[in-house]
Amino acid sequence: MKYILLASTILALVACKSTKEVSKETVNILPKIERNLLYIANDEEQWSFNFFDDNTATFIKYGDTVITNEVMAKREQQDGLPFAYYQLADEGGFYFEIENSSCIKNEIQYQRTITIFQNSESFQGCVEGKSSKTSYHDKWQLVDLPGLDKMRIYTMEVRPYIIINQEEKLINGSTGCNTINGTYTKTGKKTGFSRLMITKRGCNDYELESEIISRIEQASRMERKDVSLFFYNGDDVVLEYRLAD
Repeated sequence: MKYILLASTILALVACKSTKEVSKETVNILPKIERNLLYIANDEEQWSFNFFDDNTATFIKYGDTVITNEVMAKREQQDGLPFAYYQLADEGGFYFEIENSSCIKNEIQYQRTITIFQNSESFQGCVEGKSSKTSYHDKWQLVDLPGLDKMRIYTMEVRPYIIINQEEKLINGSTGCNTINGTYTKTGKKTGFSRLMITKRGCNDYELESEIISRIEQASRMERKDVSLFFYNGDDVVLEYRLAD
């Protein structure tokens, strides 16, 4: 009888362990890459905000992403109060309210106003409805060339950008001065870019333009993470783009 009980206990422990292992593997589900972008709000280069249909938010302040894909909980609507969404994480400190009141931006009238609270700061602007899928085909604006001063990007009259065509394996965009076009190959996780074709306008910041072109051509991998697109050379990020509004 003792042996039977011992065997039963061992089998139960093995079954329990197997269940835990399966559960652990099940949790590691690949994140959704494409989501509906419901609302955006921004104030030039000071801040920008994206809210998606899975109730996650991204908030960028002065060029730095301070809230990334944070899950938000909606507060029940009460008479006289605007819709509010609160950060679920224990550390909290980030929430926003959407109010049905008109807002004017660049001479365009919007029907909703948003107020964003992040720690002790607050930001207010117009809510723009998007309801579109994010993909490589969207326009991606340059936000960082590691090793160079970001302000050189932000003070440009035209922000450098790229658009990726996955089906045709094409890349086109702008350095902020000249137009660029090229092709790329993709094998597994590796991406190889051909020598880019570029127009020949004279540019105020030729060094910056040369860096952009050189880093794209030398990149060995391209990876999209929500509203950001990264170019890698080996393990190092050499270019970072962000989904344009």
